[in-house]
Amino acid sequence: MAVELLPAARGLATPSPPKALGDDQLVRYLRDGFVVLQPEDLDADFHAAMFDAGCRVWDEARTLAGEPVHLQVVGDNLRARIPLV
Repeated sequence: MAVELLPAARGLATPSPPKALGDDQLVRYLRDGFVVLQPEDLDADFHAAMFDAGCRVWDEARTLAGEPVHLQVVGDNLRARIPLV
């Protein structure tokens, strides 16, 4: 089954290839379970498109599940709905 990109995510350039974590980042990830990344190569248009795509996924979840929308409804399908995340 092919995954269709949301309209807001279509036409965006693919971000640069992943970079390995530095030693300090890896230690923080192993200790804390997460690491904060600052993606400098993503411009405002990319962020706006991701926000729009996220809003659309939220609206679709609200349509399907009703109110209140629970984050697991959105989170369970986020990567499938917005592959650039």
